[in-house]
Amino acid sequence: MMKALIVCTLATLSVVTCTAQSDSKSQPVANTNAPTKNEGGTASKVRRVRASLQGFELSPKPPSGTQIGGGSRGLGTVTTLLAPHKGKAFGLHPLFQWSNPNPNIKSYNFRLFGSDEKSLLYEAQVSGTSFKYPGSAPPLQPGQSYFWTVQPSVSVFGEAAPLDEIVMVGPPEREQVQSQLAATSADSQAQSLVFVDARLWYDSIESCTTRLELDPSDRQARQLRAELYDQLPQTKPAAIEDFEKAN
Repeated sequence: MMKALIVCTLATLSVVTCTAQSDSKSQPVANTNAPTKNEGGTASKVRRVRASLQGFELSPKPPSGTQIGGGSRGLGTVTTLLAPHKGKAFGLHPLFQWSNPNPNIKSYNFRLFGSDEKSLLYEAQVSGTSFKYPGSAPPLQPGQSYFWTVQPSVSVFGEAAPLDEIVMVGPPEREQVQSQLAATSADSQAQSLVFVDARLWYDSIESCTTRLELDPSDRQARQLRAELYDQLPQTKPAAIEDFEKAN
């Protein structure tokens, strides 16, 4: 009788132990990778991480060219060219961009100079703050350098911006880029990255801008353009705006 009681007791203890272990294993594990929430209970925005894309600026200082146009020094607002002081381009019809804090400026005079910084090659009055070099203008030559600036058409609104240099890449770099582009689709992230890897500022920005015009919700294009703008002091305000929209 005593032996049967001992066996029954041991069996009961075994069942209790197994049940406790089973209950322990069934407890949920905390997800340490879950997004953090702020006090309002909503998920926090993705943190901005600065990418290292050095090499777009070929000259740390502005060109030596003087101010162009009739604006009086000290009057108006500053026009800033959104490009390296010296930067590369692949396309022969580059996109030029600039900014000015005065919203009342309706048009600007765009001017393109030869490599001597003095010979005026082309001039046009432009609405807005960007200008794609047209096919009707004097053709840009691979391997050549040019200088450009813009000034408010009404000179009292400000002086012309200091000249920036644009270098049209020639062989053999030109052929290498062309070969890489042939393996990509038009207006794609892969195409944009070909320009970025070659440190072609004008083409990198234009590629991202074109993709955003086609699809304003293209987060990859927005993020990449933000990272590009973040590389230069003169384009950081544009970077902040793109980073905010990307998030």
